[in-house]
Amino acid sequence: MCSSDLVERRLHLGKRPYYALTMALVMVAVGLAALGGELGWFGEFGEPLRLKHDYLLLALLCTASGLQNAVVSSLSGSIIRTTHLTGTTTDLGIGLIRVLYSTGDPHRLAKERQFNYLRAGTILFFILGSAGGATAFAHLGYLGFVLPTAIAAYVALFVLLDWASTIHPFLGYNITPWSPPPGLSIALLEACATGLAVVASRVDRKSTRLN
Repeated sequence: MCSSDLVERRLHLGKRPYYALTMALVMVAVGLAALGGELGWFGEFGEPLRLKHDYLLLALLCTASGLQNAVVSSLSGSIIRTTHLTGTTTDLGIGLIRVLYSTGDPHRLAKERQFNYLRAGTILFFILGSAGGATAFAHLGYLGFVLPTAIAAYVALFVLLDWASTIHPFLGYNITPWSPPPGLSIALLEACATGLAVVASRVDRKSTRLN
């Protein structure tokens, strides 16, 4: 509902959606999950679920998932779903049948084929992300939330800089939609490298204590 108010409602009103604010809220929710986990708010990572104890973690992750799924759904015209595969898999099956047996408009057929590529790619990256996430969380615990936090921050900053340079220029800064990516990409890589160094040192200390 929050994401729809910030994005979908403003689109219907002919106003610019608050994409940056929405992604910033995603960043805060996932970042709090990482920070709270490290501070012991949710107990040991991987312990049996206790609803009272883990309710805040569940609420944070559901909030982040709902926010970013609503944004992507609005942007893609409800074609891309980022938090579940059931609808995407069903749409892919229907789309494949349409492509295989359709004898209608060639333009419509080509568009359906493009949608199928998009759906298949979404499913593939769901699988890759699930495998990568499971591996990362198995080794990093709650610190595994740092990477999605950094990605959300990158998207929010990019949209904000784009807005500041093309919609409401701020203090005459010569920032164009093409200049944020290099600087922000370098910052993201530096942040990830620093995070990995911290994680590596923590893992090394834990291994030393166990030995």
